Amino acid sequence: MPENFREKADLTKIIKSILDSYPLGNGILRELLQNSDDASATTQTFILDLRTHPSHSIVDEDLVSCQGPALLAINDTLFSDSDWKAISTLHSSSKVNDETKIGKFGIGVRACYHITDNPHFLSGRKLVIFDPHERFSAGQEGGVRIDVLTEGAAYPDQLAAFHGSLSPDSDESFPGTVVRLPLRTPAQATTSRIKPIAVDQSLIKTLFDDFVEKELNVVMLFLKHIRHISLKIIDVNGVETFVGSAEIPDLSLAEKRTFSRNTGAREETFKCAINVTTFGGRTRRPTTVSQVWRVCHAVQSTGETSRIITSNLGYDVGSKLAEDKLFSHVGLAFPIGLRSDFNGRLFTLLPLPIHTGFPVHLHGILALTQDRQSLRNIEETGTGIESRERLVVTWNRAIFDIFLPATWSALLQTLVDQKEVDNIWVAWPAMTHANTNGSSYWRDILSNLVGRVVEMDLPIFPTFPDIQPHVALSSAFIAAETDDIALLRALSSVGLSIVKPPEHIRKVLESSGVVLKFLHPHTAWMALLTRIPALTIVAEDDKDRILQYLVVAPGSISNVIGLPLVPLEGDVFRDCDDDLISLSKLHPQVETIFCSPTAARAVNIIRLDKTKVHLYLHAVFGRFNPADDEVAGDTASSKVEWLARFWKWLSEAPWPDKDGLVTLIARFHLLPTSHGSLRKMESRVLLPVQGTNGGRVMNAWGILGVHFLHPNITQHSSVFQKFAADPGDIPFLVDSISSQSISELDARSASLIQEHLVQSMRARSGKPILDNRQKFAQLPIFPTRTAVRDGKKGRNFSQRGTGPASGTLIFMRVGDECPVPVTPENTTFFDVTPSSSVLGTILDPVGIKKALVEIGVLEMAISHLKVQPLDILDALLSRIIPRISDLSASAKSQLQSVPFVTVSGSAKRIPPTQIVDPRSELALLYEGEVGKLPTGHDC
Repeated sequence: MPENFREKADLTKIIKSILDSYPLGNGILRELLQNSDDASATTQTFILDLRTHPSHSIVDEDLVSCQGPALLAINDTLFSDSDWKAISTLHSSSKVNDETKIGKFGIGVRACYHITDNPHFLSGRKLVIFDPHERFSAGQEGGVRIDVLTEGAAYPDQLAAFHGSLSPDSDESFPGTVVRLPLRTPAQATTSRIKPIAVDQSLIKTLFDDFVEKELNVVMLFLKHIRHISLKIIDVNGVETFVGSAEIPDLSLAEKRTFSRNTGAREETFKCAINVTTFGGRTRRPTTVSQVWRVCHAVQSTGETSRIITSNLGYDVGSKLAEDKLFSHVGLAFPIGLRSDFNGRLFTLLPLPIHTGFPVHLHGILALTQDRQSLRNIEETGTGIESRERLVVTWNRAIFDIFLPATWSALLQTLVDQKEVDNIWVAWPAMTHANTNGSSYWRDILSNLVGRVVEMDLPIFPTFPDIQPHVALSSAFIAAETDDIALLRALSSVGLSIVKPPEHIRKVLESSGVVLKFLHPHTAWMALLTRIPALTIVAEDDKDRILQYLVVAPGSISNVIGLPLVPLEGDVFRDCDDDLISLSKLHPQVETIFCSPTAARAVNIIRLDKTKVHLYLHAVFGRFNPADDEVAGDTASSKVEWLARFWKWLSEAPWPDKDGLVTLIARFHLLPTSHGSLRKMESRVLLPVQGTNGGRVMNAWGILGVHFLHPNITQHSSVFQKFAADPGDIPFLVDSISSQSISELDARSASLIQEHLVQSMRARSGKPILDNRQKFAQLPIFPTRTAVRDGKKGRNFSQRGTGPASGTLIFMRVGDECPVPVTPENTTFFDVTPSSSVLGTILDPVGIKKALVEIGVLEMAISHLKVQPLDILDALLSRIIPRISDLSASAKSQLQSVPFVTVSGSAKRIPPTQIVDPRSELALLYEGEVGKLPTGHDC
């Protein structure tokens, strides 16, 4: 007869093999949280209890060493019968067919054996203690279970480990679940076949600190029920110290967080604040930090999910997805107020030790290795088309390639709609991602997300430069990082929606194969044709930028057809031509293009030449008589302002042949004067007089009809230099004088003109040659000497004055005491002084060199003594007689016949030749005779 002979398993070795593939760390706390959340608990408390409890009344003597320090995990819900069954069966799980639960392998709770050999479970009225080494007394090998209500009184010390703030009353059941993990003692470690390593309290403290630092603030993001977690330590004296806590304070989120679903597709989004409180410093004062998250959940329908996976695998997956609890639930959590150092993690409701580099945390029902530390290797697809390995790898690919982009696009739309982020680009995948386990799964996330967003035509793209509004790419132009910001502002100001994505996103858009509007001169031109009114009123600088962009490579001059962008010379030649383009206002590159042969062929543009300008000017100024040097009147004065603009335009125009144009228009009256008249170009015009007295000097000349260039034209005089005369050009000044106006010149104005002429002569190296010396001599500006008839009381018998240099001109250089004779009316004595000699040089450069000194004046006066009044005669004689020896022989001879000697007995004066020398012997003969002997000072 056959006898039973079956395989047997050593429980401790099975547990040890599980631990060997399940590292010690915060995974223990996560596993405990997982079970609590699966049980719909809302609170979770972790306690490191360092007390040593009594050990007299315990369920088995082998548990004496378990009454010391322990890690406790407490929640507020009870174990179900299926939960009790699951924890008692290795590689079994009560959640295999329940996709609302996290766990499915039934090994998570075995992670507890990292720190204990005898885990305790208290829930409701039941207490279970496992004994995998089977060291308990007979009948209890492998573990025990007691009813605390009916049996607890017999084991008060056993229950004491749950006393205090943790425990129920001795006669009541516990209204929740406590997992108590006594720390493996050194004595236990020496005999443990599970893990021969003692667990010190410092290890648990480190686990607590790491959990608080790295996971406490995010661990509840995708949990369905837990909303409060706390960690604390109870020292050997029973004093509690809080390590940290986290809470979701909004109770209204409970239903949204569970994200219950049926077989249909569903989406859910909400804001979730998580408050984390830590205790630090010497004072152990609590510090609370709150982080608000935007959470988005999405799941495809069961049928659609199956269709996608079937399509990817090439065979009907049927019920295999349900068997592996694989459904397309994807959750994303984006931190509002994202920090630059944020590094997203993968979650399967609870965080995995896998960072992605995403700006979000990602939850997905992912196919993991059994230890939950890694994604399934993307390269290991097993053998055969229907291998399970190929199924789970394909599933993971679908999560990242299909389901994640769908959820992420919904998140972006929500962030934009709710205005929860200033810069939506920070919520997009970065250019590079964390190179960690599983990163090959999400290497295409950016392109897949871009494809989804473009396919849905989502209005989530911020417009440049003000972000708002957000638009879909179908209604926007995509700019590059290198595009000029000022240009983009200009295009935006006329109504073009500009989207300027980060360069890595733009490159993906470019390579996507989707027809999009990338900003280009030609596409911009087509759009601008529909925005003519806005383009017309835009700022001139913006017009210039847009024009340059449209025509400079890769643009084309044809891109300006129909657009009001080209600057016209409407200011100068608007009355002559409405379509004259201003090259001087164009950017150099644009100017080169407009002047190229291509422009003439493409848009019918020709270069403005001198013949065309001559034609324009003739239309306006051809009405004036070309025989007139200067024209005045209302018609002339009305052109002054226009000519100011004309000369400014010409001075700034980049013409190579300005001289040719100026020569061509020389017969036109184009030189405005300060008096409002216009001078003919070839007749020239005087440049303004400079200096502080310049205005008064020009006004003085104006009395004489001499006009100077208008001040608004002065700065451009270099353009017509050969048609401008220096203000010190004396021949030009004299020729410009109106003889009829000389009589209107007042003394002050004459003085100013005299001073101006003197300064002008001194500034010149040569001597001016006058064609009209007579007109110049008529000016009342010359220094003169005239005879004074009354020289009594110390007065001189000559005086200085200013007047015209008319008649016979006699230059003299004498002192004030020298009398001058009375001469015929057509004689002018020119008083030569150091300051006035230059004026004499203009009149008679030879004569002034022969200017008479006093002896010359006296000899000249001898010729006129007969007609001198007696007082002037006596004054002259008073200078002549003392210097008679200096006189020339002819002067002495002439003086002999002049009747100037007074004689005795007569009032009549007689010539010296007719008197007797009173010193001669003949004087006695004529003594007493009338009219023979001289009297007075003459004898």
